[in-house]
Order: sequence, then C-alpha cells, then structure tokens
Amino acid sequence: MMYLHKHRNCYYFKRKIPKTQNNFIISLRTDSLNEAKFIISIITPKIFKLFMDYTMEHNEQLDFIDELVRTYVEEAKEEYTKYSRLREEKYSYTNKKGKKLSGSHPKAIDKALKILMDGLHSPDKNKIFTNIVNDTYLKHKCDYAFTVLSEENKDRLKDEIIKAEYELLYNDKYENEKRLIKPNTYIERKEISKEQSIIPFIQTDTNKIEVVAITETEAKNKEKYYSLTAKELVEKFKASKVAEGVKDLNRYNKILDIFLELTDKEYLIDLKATDLSQFVTDFSDMPNENDKTVKEELKNTTSYKEWLKISREKDLAKASNKTIKDKLIRIGAFLNFCVGMEHLDKNKLIYKKMKIEDKTKRKEYKIEQLNTFFNSRWYKEDLEHNLKEEPHKIWIPLILLFTGARINEIAQLYVKNIREKEGIHLFRIKDEEDDQRTKNSSSNREVPIHQTLIDLGFLKYVEYQKKLNKDRLFSELYLTKNKGYGQHFGKIFNEFKYTWLDEEAKEKLNNNNEILLDLHSFRHSFTTALRGGEVSDDYISSILGHKKNQTQRYGSVPPKVYFTNINKVEYVLDFTRLKNEINNFYKIAENN
Repeated sequence: MMYLHKHRNCYYFKRKIPKTQNNFIISLRTDSLNEAKFIISIITPKIFKLFMDYTMEHNEQLDFIDELVRTYVEEAKEEYTKYSRLREEKYSYTNKKGKKLSGSHPKAIDKALKILMDGLHSPDKNKIFTNIVNDTYLKHKCDYAFTVLSEENKDRLKDEIIKAEYELLYNDKYENEKRLIKPNTYIERKEISKEQSIIPFIQTDTNKIEVVAITETEAKNKEKYYSLTAKELVEKFKASKVAEGVKDLNRYNKILDIFLELTDKEYLIDLKATDLSQFVTDFSDMPNENDKTVKEELKNTTSYKEWLKISREKDLAKASNKTIKDKLIRIGAFLNFCVGMEHLDKNKLIYKKMKIEDKTKRKEYKIEQLNTFFNSRWYKEDLEHNLKEEPHKIWIPLILLFTGARINEIAQLYVKNIREKEGIHLFRIKDEEDDQRTKNSSSNREVPIHQTLIDLGFLKYVEYQKKLNKDRLFSELYLTKNKGYGQHFGKIFNEFKYTWLDEEAKEKLNNNNEILLDLHSFRHSFTTALRGGEVSDDYISSILGHKKNQTQRYGSVPPKVYFTNINKVEYVLDFTRLKNEINNFYKIAENN
C-alpha cells in the first residue's frame, strides 16, 4: 500500500515531501496491517493538505501517477478475494433472455472489458473512472491528485486507472477457474515514460488498437516458473533447511515425497487451487503408519497412492488432526519458500480452517501418575538391577522431568557432556559428535542440572560411568538410523507404561488416540512447572531450546541465574526413599 511501510513490528506512514529530498514519516503505533490501513485512510487526506502549497513538477507528477496505479494493482492482486468480489458485483448484468449473469461469468468479463476499452475514447470516461475508484482505497488519493496534477496528467491518470482495471479483470480470468476462458486479446498497460506524451495504448493508427497475448513480465515469470521441476525445488528447499542449521530432514522428507506423488505435477505452477484442495483431503485420509494394524497392511506397499487406496478401502487408522495440520504446515513452508524464490506465483494450500480437537492433544502427566511411575517396578523391585545393568530406565525419565529436554537430546549424551561452569553443573546439549544431532541451532544449549537430580545421586552416576570407562552416558542404548538413540528407549518406555498407568488413562490411550502420554509428556509437565514457578518466557525458551527472539542472549546470562530459575520447578513428589537407595547403591559401588 502506497506510503505504508513496516519497520520491525510497527507500521509507518512515509512520503517524500514535494520539491525536497526529505521524507515525512510518522509512526502509526500498530503492528496490525488492517489497523494500519484504517488509520492511513483517515490521516492521509489531512496529511495531503500539508502539501497543498506545493506544485508538483511534470516529472514528479508522472512519478506520482505511476506509483499510485502500481500500488493499486499490487494491492488488488494481494487482496484478491476482496477486490474480485467487488468487480464480480459491479460487472454483473442481465442478458437478453432476462437471466442475470454474475460478474465472474466469462461473458460478463468480456462485456466489462469492452466497456472499459470503448470508454477510454468516449464521454463516459469520467463516469467509468469514478465508478472504479469509488470502490477502492484510491478515492481520497485521486481527490488529492486532481488538486496537484496538470489537466494533461489528470487525463493520463484516468487512462491509467482504467487500464489497471482492465489488467485486473484480465487477471480474474486466470485466478478464478469459474472465470477462466482462453483470452485472445489483451491490452498491455505500458510503464509511463517521463518524456513520452499521453498514449493510452499501443496504436497502429488512430482508430485501431494493437493487442498482445502476454506481457513481458508474464513471459519472464512463466520462464522462471518452469525453470525447475517440483522435485528439484524440493531438493533446493532441503538445502536451505540444512543451511539454517536443521540437521534432521526426516520431518520433511516423507511428507514432501507424499506431496509430490499425490499431486503428481512435474511443475508446481501447474497446480491449481482445486488440486491442492484435493491433496489436503487425500493427505487427511492417509493411514497412520505408526499403528500396528496399519504397518501390517502396508508392509509390502511402497506407493503412497496405494497407501491411500488401501486406507480408504479398509478404513485404516488415521493420524490426529493436529499431526496432519503440523505436516501440512511444513508443506506450506515449502510452497512459501518457492514463492519467495519466485519459482511459484502463490501458495494456494489452504489448511488453516482444519479443526484440531483437544482429545488429540498430547497430555502432561498428572502428579498421581508420576507418583505411581516413580514407585513402579523400575524404581522398586528392579531398582538395583536397573542401576547396574539398565541405568537409562532410572535416569532418563528423571532427567526429562527436571530438564524438559527432548528424549534424543538426553539419550545421545556423552559423559563428557556433563560439565561444570562457575560452580554450576550442566547438561551440554550440542550436536558435537557424529552420532549427535539437535532439532535446530536454537536447540544447542547448556541446561543446569536441577538440585533434585543432584540429591538423587546423578553426579555419582556420572562418576560411576567414568569408573567403568564408559564414553556415553547411557551406553546400553543403540543408535537407530535417522532416529538417534532416543527411539530405542522410547519403545521400552511405551511398553512399560501400560503396567503402571491407571485404567482410565489406558482406555483413553487405546481409544483412537484420545490422549497421548509418552516421553515427550515429561517436557509438557516440566513446562507447566516452570510457569507455576513464575519463570519468565525468555528463560523458558532458552531452557527448552526454543527459537530465541532478538532480546534473548543465553550466553551472556550467568549459569547461576539459570540454575536459580530451573530450581523453581517443583513437584509434589516424595523422593526420600529413592534418594536413599540410589545414593547407597553408588556408595557401595565406589567402595568395591
């Protein structure tokens, strides 16, 4: 929008003061685009009055016209639905048979185009011009324009606005399938030259208008749209993610493969809105490949189209709406990337209205469930065995509960990743080794070890591992390709949870994924506990490894400050027995 500029999170009105090199700038004090537009519509006429004493030079007038028309076209295309509906209502008519035709009908568009063309050289030009601008944000700007433009350039402005409307109607033919017809004529609206006289169209003589099928810009765009295939753009997108610090591309690989196969277009530009709408429907019907029954049904099938067919025929389990939407967001990110690289005209993927029901939401553990778990067989009857042979069963859930870390971040730790800095013991979560990876660059962090973990004997466990000459903190876990060390323990935990969860929870878990309770639920419990301890959002983001905002500087904050904040996490759990038994185990081990 002309004169509207955004800097950081605030919109500004900015305009060059006539006959000077200075800009008039005023903050609109809002980060909302709609609110900014509303404010501008009110203040612009008043600000223009400040410039009324200036008389624009000829070249300045031409620049003014060019900018006004260009921004009108750009905004109309950006807010396509709103302006196309205005045109649809404006150009509707009743035919000879008495049938009312919508303005989106091809015949209505052709009729409107003829009216615009004929009107350029008729007494109706003023009426047509007024009819166009009255329905747009342009009215007050055109009112101002007629106070500063010469008579010659007033006429030029009318011509250019009418040609812009012609361009937008022509655009309607391509943007809306219901309006799509094969155009055989198109009047090119050429850029205004500061030296040229008023020439509304390219003319072969005074009475005939030369028409062209496509503009130069359109030709260049078309060439770029077809310069890379959809598969090539996927690879380019993946490369950009690697450059951003994303090492695990698995969250993109399969969904993009599915996208390519189900849409089945060599070039993205050939995808229509209806194609993407059908894709969303098909993608929502794809089977949940983590379901045991689904795995059995699809074990010999590699085609995603076949997956879809089998899923619909046998009514296989589907993923939750949240999972589906999360994956569609990633596909949307890919399409936005292509738009940003100018290999696609527009992201036409619509998924925002997809409903996400609370029943599909991952749940945090209730205190009663945590109490039951830490008094289960792992922590009682099998405690000594687990401490000696399978320490991951004891320590990983406790670490997750008091760090909020992701399972693989902890499962992949080396003994050397337990550090001390300024008297504070830390988990160093980094992607330093070949078998280590983090979600993104923000996930690389150092998390203070909670005092409860120290009291339970975790540092003694670290020394115990050193005594056994262990390099990795949990050497019993094996590495799974593309899934890290966390998947191994995830399977162990998910099987064991059915032995200690209450019947209500188990029923909900089995009831079409009504709830989801897993290792990641510890992260949710920890986050809730941080908020309960009134820890600020900035500290929460840093501790959890979320993307940092511009004000966050984790490295500049002393470890003691983070240690203080993380120890605000408290649970109504009695670890007295467990603390005594674990510390006694390592005391005996140390003496042997």
